[in-house]
Amino acid sequence: MELLQQEWLLQQQRRNEMENHSLAIKLLALLCFLWLSRTAPSPYFLAASSLLFWLLDAIWKAEQARVTQRLLQLELALRGEGADTGMQFQSDWAQGRGGIVALLGEYVRAGSKPTVALLYVLLILAAVARFVVQV
Repeated sequence: MELLQQEWLLQQQRRNEMENHSLAIKLLALLCFLWLSRTAPSPYFLAASSLLFWLLDAIWKAEQARVTQRLLQLELALRGEGADTGMQFQSDWAQGRGGIVALLGEYVRAGSKPTVALLYVLLILAAVARFVVQV
């Protein structure tokens, strides 16, 4: 039981840190967009940089979802409803890991959540609006 509690604490801390890093990615994306909106040669560059940050954030949030899934497994085991020995994060992930299509699907699902997508959709719309104004 002690191993499960230790792992739960570690994974919860990791999950919280990942949320903070996701917010930092969003802030960096916004700051880069503002800087590039003054210096970028074309709106396409603005949109492409926003898409790149969106992908980075989606990858990060997909990893956070894996940690969250592990936390839920640990909580079941701590309640006595699961048979988990603890300290099996990588083993469990490796067993359930799909191919490249499954991995890309994880990224798409993570990136399409409103809390992730909203900022990047707005930035891309702003880049498109800038293009329309230039034409």
